Amino acid sequence: MQFHQLTFAHIMERHVLYYDADASDACAFICQRLNINALPGLDGETYYPFDEETNQFGAPQLVPDQGRAQSHDMLFTEAVRNQFAQAEPNVLFVYDGRVLVGVVHLSDFNRSSVLQIVQDDIILFERDLRRFFMLRGRSDADMLAFFEYQSEHAEASGLRNFYADKLRDATMPRRQNERRLLDPFQTFEFSDLLYFSGSDVSGPLLRFDQVKELIGLRNRVMHAKNTVEYDEHRVYSYDSLERLYNELFLLESAYHRLLRSIANDLDYIRTRRESNRSRLDQIQESGEKALRFFKAAI
Repeated sequence: MQFHQLTFAHIMERHVLYYDADASDACAFICQRLNINALPGLDGETYYPFDEETNQFGAPQLVPDQGRAQSHDMLFTEAVRNQFAQAEPNVLFVYDGRVLVGVVHLSDFNRSSVLQIVQDDIILFERDLRRFFMLRGRSDADMLAFFEYQSEHAEASGLRNFYADKLRDATMPRRQNERRLLDPFQTFEFSDLLYFSGSDVSGPLLRFDQVKELIGLRNRVMHAKNTVEYDEHRVYSYDSLERLYNELFLLESAYHRLLRSIANDLDYIRTRRESNRSRLDQIQESGEKALRFFKAAI
């Protein structure tokens, strides 16, 4: 998925502020305001730890290996997750080769570059989920039947009422008119598609708790909310960063299962075979000219 394209260069703070003993008050203010506990030294190889309780900086220390990253390193890997889990200080220093070019803090995962790419990945997943339902011969009527079944048979009364309200809304004339103007499943929410995928339509793709995780991720990024949040002390929380990693890896895993299900669909296989045969026939008939055309289209 596209979130793997994100690197430290996408989120790092490029305008690096360095520690200066002659401006220690300003340096302390920076650390307090940004919830960071270190500033780099001008040499790019050391950092000055900041003690919030004493409001003082300690002696310079060498930036450890786990506190370093290259600007081209991918963000969403287990190695980087572990770096942030072990980070002391609570920032990573970003290098281009041996030259310090940026600093990254947990809060930098809230940048628009992250939100936009995750939004794109969720939209891709949602569109292919609709495509999968249609390959399986499902329609809007099947979603309405799912709402009706849940409104009558869901175990919890609150859930039955929830789906009764959904069914009532979905069968209003305004909604019916929307469905006539749009392709199948486009009038239903992302959460509806996920819960529907948990029925006999797909196998299911996800467990109930996983569905809730992806809905939470979708709601945060689509409403441009912070993906990394404060804890009770108004300090950016590593736990929320770990949640983001887990949700993205879950999204990717679910998407791969979805693609496998699509690839194994008999109608999809037949369509691919017919498309491939058509191209081969054209190449056989026209030779080099047709081959160049198909290569240019790749």
